Amino acid sequence: MPLQSLIESLIGGGGILPSRPIRAVGIDLGTTKCVAAEVIWNPASGEAPAARCIEVDQPTMEGTCTDVVVPSVVVVMVNGRTLIGQGARTLS
Repeated sequence: MPLQSLIESLIGGGGILPSRPIRAVGIDLGTTKCVAAEVIWNPASGEAPAARCIEVDQPTMEGTCTDVVVPSVVVVMVNGRTLIGQGARTLS
């Protein structure tokens, strides 16, 4: 199926395609791990949409860990510091 036909079927047909670039972000909030992704498409380019997972900075006690996979863990410490993802996972 041609890209234009696929997109028309997804947005309801009628031959009306967006005239400006589109960015859609999705988040998978899992019970063990989370991932965020984005799709960017410029209809004027004639190219297929581009999808990628988004890297997330996760503070740890040793520094920052950057990864597309974020463990579903949050730690709020007594001193008020909050760690998410890998930083929280290493403490739990």
